[in-house]
Formats: sequence, structure tokens, C-alpha cells
Amino acid sequence: MRYQPTRTLDDVRNRGAKRVYVAVQTTWWNDRPTECRRPDSGLPCCPRGSRLEEQDQHHFLRLAEVDPSYFGKHGLTALEAALHGNIVTDEGRPTAVETWHDVNRLIDEWIVRTTIGPGVHVVETVQ
Repeated sequence: MRYQPTRTLDDVRNRGAKRVYVAVQTTWWNDRPTECRRPDSGLPCCPRGSRLEEQDQHHFLRLAEVDPSYFGKHGLTALEAALHGNIVTDEGRPTAVETWHDVNRLIDEWIVRTTIGPGVHVVETVQ
């Protein structure tokens, strides 16, 4: 699994969708309703099967901007990373992770990959 930035918060704002769809059990969210369904059943969910809440897009982003620290050390970048399509499996399929800690770790790994090179992994130490 890896962070692969393809969409931004500005993309969401500029697209003008009035609603966003937010996973209840993962960090995943999306503004495109056609990408919020299981291919096998058509039921609304995130790529990992979490049910969704529908929210007003402007309100959702405004609340995020009030307290970006909620999303961890990378703040709004972590929220952007959780947007559909920015976290993918090793095979390149969109997926989701469960916690903001996981999102931030994937961003850290992306920073290392793009500055040092592929094949390097972030190692966390416990103090």
C-alpha cells in the first residue's frame, strides 16, 4: 500500500460537488458518488467496505481547516491523502486505511521515496 498523490483538496473545491461521502470506519472520503459503490453489489461503501456518511462539502472542508492537527502531523495533507485514489494497493487499486496514524506513515514513506529513492521504508522507533 502506498500514498500516490493524484487529487487535491483544490480539485474537490473546483469540481463544485455539493456533497462528500465519508467512510465511518476508515479515513477514506470522496466527492464523486460513482466511486462510492462496491462493484459486486452496488452498495455504497469505501474501497474496504466501510459504510458512508454523506456531508456538505463546504462544511466538511471548513471544519477540517479549523483544526488540521486532528489529522496528525501532516494536517490537511493527511486529509488530502485520504481522498479517493490517493492511497492505492501495490497493484494500483484505490484503497483506504483505518487511522490517521496510518495515513501519516504512508505520507512519510512517500517523502522518503521521492527524496531518497524507491525501496526505502520508514522505520518507527518506540521510546
